[in-house]
Amino acid sequence: MDHELGYIGVEDLKTLSIPKEVIRMIPRTVAEGMGVLPIGFTEDGALLVAVADPNNSSILEEVQYYTGIKAVKLYYGFRSAVMKAIQENYNRLIDTLSSDESPSVDFGAQYIGAENDTEAFPGIFDRPALEKFIEDHKEKKQTSQGVSGSLQDMTLPDIMQVLSAGRKSAVVYLDNRGQSGQIHIKEGQIVNAFCGDKEGEEAFYDMIGWNEGDFKVDPDAEIGREAIIKPNEALILEGLRRLDEQKVGQD
Repeated sequence: MDHELGYIGVEDLKTLSIPKEVIRMIPRTVAEGMGVLPIGFTEDGALLVAVADPNNSSILEEVQYYTGIKAVKLYYGFRSAVMKAIQENYNRLIDTLSSDESPSVDFGAQYIGAENDTEAFPGIFDRPALEKFIEDHKEKKQTSQGVSGSLQDMTLPDIMQVLSAGRKSAVVYLDNRGQSGQIHIKEGQIVNAFCGDKEGEEAFYDMIGWNEGDFKVDPDAEIGREAIIKPNEALILEGLRRLDEQKVGQD
């Protein structure tokens, strides 16, 4: 990698408290796929990013592409520690979906360690926060029959990951600038989608890029016929690929 890397220590990664506005700059599926974690900003406006693979020469360009920020400083950490921090911080974003409080963080150089860490982590932990999220919010919002929130706080891929991890059946209702749609999930798998006059995969692809408006998860809604057989991961990756092509075409 021709970009000079700094180093971020294991203990620093373990104690990060990142504002949700920073986390949302990179979708969870992209962060986990590339092994990158947005940390915050320096006083001069550069974005600090922890990376798990210092040999991936495309990371800097990818981060700049997804965030729209050119001034990026990359800091290498142990892969297991970076991946664990990614999962913990995106889980925390889900857990605090209904909270108006944003965690504070000092964006200065105190995060960038110089010690020679030898501690290793056993990989990505399958934390119970994803499944617990749905159960907790169902209990809190029994009168509203489901979970609701803003697409600015939780993206469609994140919603799908939560429902998939908990093997939940529900209908997700989406509203974005006057457009509306539905996604039907059966035991964690996407089985159909509706958007405008479209149904199935094409309807899902139209909605995956929605990042404004609201969503509601209704676990009591009736699941319609099954028109989608493609696995969730393949469906989401294809949707993100199409989004990338649209962005390239607009540049």
